[in-house]
Amino acid sequence: MTDPSASWTIRHFSQANPAGEGQYDVPALLRRVADTLEELGPVDVQDVVFHQDLDGEGDERPSMTVYFHPTVTFDDVRNLFTPFFRDATETADVDFTVEDSGADEGGVYVLVNAADGTGDGFRFDRQGRGDDSAAFALECFDVLQETVHEVLARRGRSGPWPPCPTHGHTHKLTTAWQAESSSRAWWACPDGGPVVPIGELPAS
Repeated sequence: MTDPSASWTIRHFSQANPAGEGQYDVPALLRRVADTLEELGPVDVQDVVFHQDLDGEGDERPSMTVYFHPTVTFDDVRNLFTPFFRDATETADVDFTVEDSGADEGGVYVLVNAADGTGDGFRFDRQGRGDDSAAFALECFDVLQETVHEVLARRGRSGPWPPCPTHGHTHKLTTAWQAESSSRAWWACPDGGPVVPIGELPAS
């Protein structure tokens, strides 16, 4: 599962040509920086700073520093939901699909549908939600958990989902983000803490 808990602190990298022949080649440096940006994937570049630093021989050696934010994509959102979808399918026989409802400079919009047509829409900020990202992910899971309850109720099935295995299945598990446990979202007992990672509920 993709960890959505990264902070708003801007990221950066600095780059220069390798020492030796061509180390002063500015066009080569620009191509090198462009290749690095391609390898990073979708990012929002905030600033690019060109430097000329004196090397050991007193010559000015060029380098560049790029400041950027990683951006949230539809694939990131789909990957975030996939473990939850697995649990809903395997333990409640409720299937979900996620659709790309469009995007703008500010965010990614998705529509999540259960097989019976029940749907919920979510908007994910392009640059995450800073320290609130994990909390927002849990809010999405909570909404989908209620959707599962609604679908099961229409099928005539009552009771909590997913039921807590440590307390006689009398209440449902809730969601929690465990940064100390590989930054994963977990199903948790309200009284006893984490039980199992989301995506790993035992199949019914």
